[in-house]
Amino acid sequence: MTTALQINTNGTTDLVTIPKENGHEVIQRVVNGWFDVVRGDEVVVYVNDEGLLIDGMEPNVLASWMTERVIFGNVLVVGCLNEKGVYDGDDHDVPQAYVTVAQMRAWEMNNNEDLRQRVIDGRNEIMEDPVQIYTQNEDGEWVRA
Repeated sequence: MTTALQINTNGTTDLVTIPKENGHEVIQRVVNGWFDVVRGDEVVVYVNDEGLLIDGMEPNVLASWMTERVIFGNVLVVGCLNEKGVYDGDDHDVPQAYVTVAQMRAWEMNNNEDLRQRVIDGRNEIMEDPVQIYTQNEDGEWVRA
């Protein structure tokens, strides 16, 4: 089983378990249809296969920010590096830093009309690295760097 981060277009996030068998069914349910993959350095983002092409769905501002691509519809984020830090083509648990950032920024970003309009217009600007802008303090809390 793999723990994934679901990022919804309404600004909410959830942790979802993807089973080893028939995991594609969970992905299809979340993204509402066939899916495509956007690969980052540390994560893979499952998106509706039309979520990269057309704007018939609601914009997903947080997913667009995290992938530096225009994304529409709900998505699932999983880790793509194994315990040695190497890409191996398998799904791995989503890194905690991505969960923390998403939880801190999802509602704020998805309710920012200017950002939403930029995604809708296809003018997604490269924004701050979503992981590097937060760091853990000595109490183990995630804070803005």
